Amino acid sequence: MHSHSNYQVDSIQQVRRQAMETADQGDTQSALQLYEQALSINSSDIISLNNYALLLGQLGHSTKAHKIFNSLTTLAPNLPEGHYNHGNLFMTEGNVQRAANCFELAVNLRADYAEAWYSLGVCYRRRGLLDEAVNAFKKGTMSGEDPENIFQLGVTLHIAGRLKEAEAAYGTALSIVEQPLYLYNMGVLLQEQKRFIEARDYLEKVVALQPDNAKAYNNLGLTLDGTGCYREAEDCFLKAVFLQPDLAEAYNNLGHMLMTRRESFAEAEANFKQAIKINPEFCRAWYNLATCRQGQNLIPEALSAFQRAIDIEPDLVEAHWNYSHALLVSGNFREGFNEYLWRWRRPQAVKPDVPLPPWRGEYLPEATVLIHTEQGAGDNIQFIRYLAIVGERVGKILLVCGRGLIELFQASGLAHAIVGQGDLTNVAKVAQCYCPLLDLPAILSTEQNTIPAPDGYLRAPDDLRVELAELINKTDKLRVGVVWQGNPKHRKDHQRSIPYQVFRKIFKAADIGFYSLSKDTPPDSADGIYDLAPHLKSFAHTAAAISHLDLVVTVDTSVAHLAGALGVKTWILLPYVPDWRWLLDREDTPWYSCARLFRQSEAGNWLEVLERVKNGLVRMAGSGRTL
Repeated sequence: MHSHSNYQVDSIQQVRRQAMETADQGDTQSALQLYEQALSINSSDIISLNNYALLLGQLGHSTKAHKIFNSLTTLAPNLPEGHYNHGNLFMTEGNVQRAANCFELAVNLRADYAEAWYSLGVCYRRRGLLDEAVNAFKKGTMSGEDPENIFQLGVTLHIAGRLKEAEAAYGTALSIVEQPLYLYNMGVLLQEQKRFIEARDYLEKVVALQPDNAKAYNNLGLTLDGTGCYREAEDCFLKAVFLQPDLAEAYNNLGHMLMTRRESFAEAEANFKQAIKINPEFCRAWYNLATCRQGQNLIPEALSAFQRAIDIEPDLVEAHWNYSHALLVSGNFREGFNEYLWRWRRPQAVKPDVPLPPWRGEYLPEATVLIHTEQGAGDNIQFIRYLAIVGERVGKILLVCGRGLIELFQASGLAHAIVGQGDLTNVAKVAQCYCPLLDLPAILSTEQNTIPAPDGYLRAPDDLRVELAELINKTDKLRVGVVWQGNPKHRKDHQRSIPYQVFRKIFKAADIGFYSLSKDTPPDSADGIYDLAPHLKSFAHTAAAISHLDLVVTVDTSVAHLAGALGVKTWILLPYVPDWRWLLDREDTPWYSCARLFRQSEAGNWLEVLERVKNGLVRMAGSGRTL
């Protein structure tokens, strides 16, 4: 009896060994038959059950494989490998939940089972359980210095936004082996943090090791763009789409670079469209296409692309923000100002910390509402008009604004009290609610025909008017204030400001006294312009000067709003793509009844605009200042 049992053990080991060798040689059908033969000798043979189930799974016989794994785990519930292998079968079928259950059983049975921890980490990550995934990968790394486990820990930390820890994990994996994928991920991580010079080193190593890696070229392009190497960046994007013609991201990035660095809008648009053709749900490409069309003044086309981007990704803040500008410039104020509220969700937005409930436009005759200004001086001057409506609905207005505007706003009687910007905690104690200034158009449902006070609402201080009168009223000529230079820090200053050598063309108009209101760049003394800049210590001084002028000719800057708000005749010179507040294709503006708009008819051409201005000045000087 004893010798017969030994014979059985010998023969099952022989059959098993033969099955394994046959499988290794690629004859899987024969291997399956040999495992079946082994199991006919002993149906409870753990090794044969495990290997047979593995082979069935690899060959796609999953139903039978599951049945065998179930037999195995019933016979040997404490065998971690059985649960692990069964989990891998579930993973190949995409059943992540069942796979995780198996891997959990495996690691509970063997705490140092690195492969099972690794697979469990992958399961958790796919299910979005990032903290659990990090924990699983960490447990796996404790069981040995497997670089792949450490790398996947880095990937998970990267996805979770734990960038410092991710960088450390990638660094550890790379210290063991410089795999191209590890280098690539480290490069992308650094690039996402705008650490472009460091990122470039890693990504250049990837393309050296893998010259056909399109994604690496794409990310290297982004990195080079970030360091100002635009020509090389463009070459990388072109290389990426050459290597992988369906890489939508590379077309999108190439388009973005052409749009922002070169203002080559038509070429950029073609690339965005190609990205969308490859992936019609590519939100960022739709957004960039919309911005590109906006940059060409193609507003209806921009609106439809913004809507598509927002449909795909309803919480994409920048899409809503730029969509608001397209709506507003097209004259859709009601919807545009509501979308404009998205500005508070932008990462660069700094909403004042006011410990008060927001005012929503309701009638509160006993309450004091705190209104705080925001953005630039021009915005504040343009929208301060809304305080007239607020004053009809609340008891008192407490205005918080930049110190340079206090004197002007006080002289205009716009609020019961005005204080400078700073810590609002103490100021807020005397108010019951608050509202940011540029929220008012949305709260008050502004339409073009309901804009308050288009005929003017500001007044220069009387003492300053007297002081400035002596400088300006010395001539009987037409008195024209001029501004050719806007804020040099404004991101669109290169489009809005006019070089002095170009602007001086208008000074050839005879019988006109020109007064410079430009603070940063003095006029050429040869042009005979009276430079008021040394006397313009604040907006109140500038307002006092403007109040004595017959006309102000200005680029789109704060002085345009100041002159309009004072009710002084104002000619505003606008680039081909104007700021949203000036609308499209019209010479007047609902914001200021005294203003006339001179628009570029083609991008960058100021000469034609200035010729029209000069001709207008000649006519005005000859007609007794009434034009």
